[in-house]
Amino acid sequence: TLQGPALPFERREGYDIIFPEEVNTKKAKSLKPQKMYYPLLPLIFYHKTIFFLILNNYCLNIEYLRHLKKHAVSLATIHKADCFCMLIYNIKMNRYCTLGGNVLDFTDLVKKRYSVRKYDSRPVPISLIENCMEAARLAPSACNSQPWSFIIANTPEKVSALAKAAFSGIYSMNSFAAKAPVLIVVVAQHSRYSAALGGFFRGVQFSLMDVAIACEHICLQATELGLGTCMLGWLDEKNLKKELLLPSSAKIDIVISMGYPENNDVVRSKTRKTLDDIRRFL
Repeated sequence: TLQGPALPFERREGYDIIFPEEVNTKKAKSLKPQKMYYPLLPLIFYHKTIFFLILNNYCLNIEYLRHLKKHAVSLATIHKADCFCMLIYNIKMNRYCTLGGNVLDFTDLVKKRYSVRKYDSRPVPISLIENCMEAARLAPSACNSQPWSFIIANTPEKVSALAKAAFSGIYSMNSFAAKAPVLIVVVAQHSRYSAALGGFFRGVQFSLMDVAIACEHICLQATELGLGTCMLGWLDEKNLKKELLLPSSAKIDIVISMGYPENNDVVRSKTRKTLDDIRRFL
C-alpha cells in the first residue's frame, strides 16, 4: 500500500508527472493533463512483460489513483504520462521481472533454478552478492540460532586458490568451481543451547537444517537475479580450512559456486518423483 505524500518517481525528459506534494488543494481542479512523449509508446508495448505487469499490478495502479485522489489531485489530471510512470514504478516494484523478461511467480523461480557448472567470465557485481547474503541473513533457524557465516571469494586469484584447496585429488569432480566468478564458503556455527539440547534429545542436528535453508535462500535469490549457483558438498574440508586459516574445530559442509550461466536461456528439465510418490493426505 502506498502511503505518505511522496512517491518514488522521477521527472524524466519527454514526460512529466504530477507529484502530490507539489499540488495545492485549491488549484487541483484547474490542473491540466501533461503531455507525453508519444514516441515512447512503441517501447512501452514492445515487451510482453508490460502486458503481464498491467494485469499483475492492477491493484497497485488502483492504489496509486486512490493515493493521488487522497492528496487532492483531480483524477482528470491523470494522463498517459502518469500511466507510463505507473508502469515504470511497477517494473521497479515487481521483483520477479529479472529473468528473461518474464514475470516469475515462486513456482517459476523454483523451476528456473538448477545446478550451474559452466559460467561465463563476467564478474558478479558486489551488490548482487550482497542481495544473496541478505536473503541468507533472513533465513529461519531453530531458536533463531542463525548458525552460519559466509566467506566470499570474488576475484580470480582467490577463487582459484580456494578451488585448488577444496577440489583437488579425489575431490576434482568439482574442479569446475575454479572457473566460477564467485565462491561462497559456508561455515557452520554452533546453535543456541536450547536448539542444541532439543536436537540432542531428538537425535537431530538442527544447525545442518538451518544452514541448508540459508543456502537455498542464496540460490533462489541468485536465480531471481539472473545468476546461477551450485551447492558443493564433496570437498577437502581440512585443506580448505587450512587455506582460510580457520581452526580445526570449524565446520565447512557446503561451498556455493556462483556466476552468470554460460547459457542462461536453457532451463533444464527436472527429474523428480511424482506428487503421488511423496505426499499423502490424511
